[in-house]
Amino acid sequence: MKRLYSIILIIILAAFVSGCCCGQPKESLKTVQNAGFVKIVADPDSADVYVDGVLTGTAREFDGRTQILQLKAGRHKIELKKEGYFPYSREMMVGAGSQEEFKVKLSKE
Repeated sequence: MKRLYSIILIIILAAFVSGCCCGQPKESLKTVQNAGFVKIVADPDSADVYVDGVLTGTAREFDGRTQILQLKAGRHKIELKKEGYFPYSREMMVGAGSQEEFKVKLSKE
């Protein structure tokens, strides 16, 4: 009886692990394949980062030390804003599999 419970437990555990590791929908895999990466180096690094008008985080979050901004391949408008500084924006073409660097020093108002 113990052996049967052990086998059932192993089967359930195997199903759980395979579902967690391999259960990604095909669309999410496709999105990763069609993405590029942008490293943002900004002064001040606490500037807010907007991608296509949507607040994404701060420059510090995407400086490459912990993570890099992942964007779908194509043209994007990247803006940096910080109170007391003039905003900066630039259109970027992000290629699939590419890694770009976005460097900017904001000017004080």
